[in-house]
Amino acid sequence: MKSLVLTAAIALLSNSWIMAMADSQRFTVKANGNAPIIHFTRLHHRVADVDDHQELSVFADGRVRVHNPVYMKNAGTYQYELSAKDMQSLLETLDGYGLMTLDSNSLAAARASAATSRNASHNDRFHVSDLTATHITLSFANFAKDSDKGIAVQKHIVWNDIPADARRFKDIAGLKQLAAAEQVLLQLTDHSRRNAIRVAGGK
Repeated sequence: MKSLVLTAAIALLSNSWIMAMADSQRFTVKANGNAPIIHFTRLHHRVADVDDHQELSVFADGRVRVHNPVYMKNAGTYQYELSAKDMQSLLETLDGYGLMTLDSNSLAAARASAATSRNASHNDRFHVSDLTATHITLSFANFAKDSDKGIAVQKHIVWNDIPADARRFKDIAGLKQLAAAEQVLLQLTDHSRRNAIRVAGGK
């Protein structure tokens, strides 16, 4: 029951970015050349195929490029555009989850400490049968809120089975936020309702 409540909470959080408020905080971003500001991939370890990962790239001008592997619905490479409103809402949500300032090393240390405590108590019966690796790369030459000068953001987050860890270590707020951020990015890979254009031979 507790895991269902947590899953519902994450879904509610991740869905909130779709509903941009009129007075939402304004964000100004600058890319590093032609590179995407957000790059997101998921790799399922059980899938042994040349085309084995799901990929998402979000560019500063609102362009979104999605690649779904052959074993998924709507497989192929597609491109669509986020409206200015949706882009602002996306940035506001990811920033609200602390993704721009996330220290993945500190989060991993907190997880390791919690896992050690659980193992010592002989009360850990958690098992993951299908590992999924998530990679999130943030690359902003400048990321500014309101009238702030902003900061450069360059980070690469790698984590195995984010939702599983969020369920297992419910007291680590950073994991719950990371899981919600991942769900937001996964929503962007669903191009079926976004008038996406298929990119021939692209990836």
